[in-house]
Amino acid sequence: IRNEDDEFRFYTFPHVFEGEIAQGFNPSHFARALDAAGMLEKGNDRRYKKKALGRIGGKQHVFYVLMFQPESEED
Repeated sequence: IRNEDDEFRFYTFPHVFEGEIAQGFNPSHFARALDAAGMLEKGNDRRYKKKALGRIGGKQHVFYVLMFQPESEED
């Protein structure tokens, strides 16, 4: 999802984050490193997993929200 700041947000299920994105690393340490780099959004409770705003298939889901802002093209 792209927002008004030209930043992309990727809503990632915990099993995908832990099993594929952080594969081979401790997922908690990996999440902290992404947070320090400004690439992981924290929830209101300061945890790395966030609840979805709406329901999907009638269920409330939790996601890791990864962020990416492309470098601006300067002439």
